[in-house]
Amino acid sequence: MRAMPPHPERRTWRMPLLLFVSGAGTYLALRHRSALAFLAERNRRLLVPLVFGCFVIVPRYGLFFLAGYLFARDPRLWEAVRRQGHRNFAIAALTLPVFYASAAIPARPTWFGWDALYGIPALVVGWATLLAIAGWAQVHLTSSGPLLRYATEAVHPFCILHQTVIVVLGYHVVRWRNGLWGRYFLICGGSFVLIMAVYHLIVRPFAPTRLLFGLKPVPQGRPPPAVELAW
Repeated sequence: MRAMPPHPERRTWRMPLLLFVSGAGTYLALRHRSALAFLAERNRRLLVPLVFGCFVIVPRYGLFFLAGYLFARDPRLWEAVRRQGHRNFAIAALTLPVFYASAAIPARPTWFGWDALYGIPALVVGWATLLAIAGWAQVHLTSSGPLLRYATEAVHPFCILHQTVIVVLGYHVVRWRNGLWGRYFLICGGSFVLIMAVYHLIVRPFAPTRLLFGLKPVPQGRPPPAVELAW
């Protein structure tokens, strides 16, 4: 059997979820401003972080983006996502054992170069999980409290920083002899703490770093709003 990393199913939905949400956000943003104003804002908030990220943070993805845009544009699709949230979660959960079983097969046959035995369950798990999360969010993330606003603003910097922090931390942690799962949880937990610390202490408070990481500028003379953990 093939050796598998912990939770390989996350690869099937993490980046698609980000692109799906980006597509939905693009449609919602275009409802309140002209295309020219939207492009000018996106250019400022995305082009600068892209260049900065390519050369500084990560020296070296559009189907899901389009799907997010189309789903948000059609109220019937968006309502279906909310209504079928539990069903999509069940589909993902029931397909997960098939996904793991296919991933463990050492020599899988291919059809015209496509690893369908692995690709089909991976596609089902990815789409079902993505739609289940989108449906859950419509039910449980409808009120804009301070913690949700803080987390929403942190999404873009978190996306830019996560790969570099995980690689650097993982490079050191994988040498430790505390078991696969111990190292896995240490990398996950440690990366989250480090990324949020960098965001809160370095990115969020200062205008130059807010620009580099795609955040809206804070009004002149006003510090970023404090996070209230009490609801």
